[in-house]
Amino acid sequence: MSERLSSRRTPKVRDCASLRKWAIIFLTAGVVGQCILQNALLGMNSLNAGELVELLNSNAAAMPILTAALLCEFAESCATPLFAFLLVEGFLRTSSFEKYLLRLGGLALVTELPFNLAMSGSLLDLKTRNPVFSLVIALVMLYFINRYSGKSLKNIAMKGLIFAAAFLWCVMLRIDHGICLVIFTLVLWLVRDKSNGRALYAFCGAMACTLFNSYYLGACLSCIMLHRCNEEQGEQNRIFNYAVYPVLLLFCGIAAKFL
Repeated sequence: MSERLSSRRTPKVRDCASLRKWAIIFLTAGVVGQCILQNALLGMNSLNAGELVELLNSNAAAMPILTAALLCEFAESCATPLFAFLLVEGFLRTSSFEKYLLRLGGLALVTELPFNLAMSGSLLDLKTRNPVFSLVIALVMLYFINRYSGKSLKNIAMKGLIFAAAFLWCVMLRIDHGICLVIFTLVLWLVRDKSNGRALYAFCGAMACTLFNSYYLGACLSCIMLHRCNEEQGEQNRIFNYAVYPVLLLFCGIAAKFL
């Protein structure tokens, strides 16, 4: 009887497949919030601050829609630490770094046009790059940081330079959520062997990310989820994992044209 009660009280441990599902849910909320709610329904991609205030004053439905859109942005921030954790796990487990990098690089290129369509309404937009490019940069960062695994002053300095390079590439390419994903990736890599303290360190990473995007206060929720991950892979569908984001962007971008 006591064993049965203790098993009920113990929370179920999430594997990587479960974390990925939650990351996709959070990501979907962010895409819907920006593409459908902000751009299609409110037209915020073409409004200045004054016009937005006027819209909120003249349209009773605008404020609830804007509130929902802001909540979606908070939800989207929860996806970043989860994808960073999955990237670290993928780097540790992959049998071929080159193939892993090519898959992510190909996904980043394929995603760019749907991302432009969903976020700006145009297939060609040079203002921002899609966040998959930050996964590519973070993966390359892990590769070089792993080559300086020692704790000597030289290795620590090299790790700092490699992180700075990844950070600057995200800034120069203007990658959406890129800086924050690189920060989370570095933090979770450094504590990859400290599963008990993973959530706390990720929480600190979220606080650092608020310097660049205040919505990352919401990422604290998914940082807690990392504490319950047992690092098992679970049932994975690689085709779905790679196709879901560009398909989601394409669907929302087309839907926004009819709203």
